[in-house]
Amino acid sequence: MMVDFSLTDLSSSMKLPGMKYVSITFIVFLSFEIYVSSLNCLSCNNENACLNSPSKACCPKGKVCFSSVVQNLPPSYGEVEYYRGCSNENNVCKSILDYNFGRCYQCDTDNCNNHTLSYSWSEIASTVN
Repeated sequence: MMVDFSLTDLSSSMKLPGMKYVSITFIVFLSFEIYVSSLNCLSCNNENACLNSPSKACCPKGKVCFSSVVQNLPPSYGEVEYYRGCSNENNVCKSILDYNFGRCYQCDTDNCNNHTLSYSWSEIASTVN
């Protein structure tokens, strides 16, 4: 912010001896940044760690918390993946389940991604048919 105070002699222009006025110029540059308290989500990336997940701040742009347990079909493609964490994508579960089979839950409050990360192959087989 810049403020300019100056005294100007008007006696020569207005022909009034000794008259002065104060010119005040305000140039104000305001910048507003809104900081929202960050969302905290439980965070883990394997089965054992997800049993007792620590909380982590979703800085800077985390919008949702999610928990997922997924595996590609058939089972021989790989191990089951466990995950809890933050996402800045509002439809993170749809994106995950478009390419994988399993379970995914998302929510938007602190540490709300505490869903049980398990499923059975019989559950998955019933959704494939």
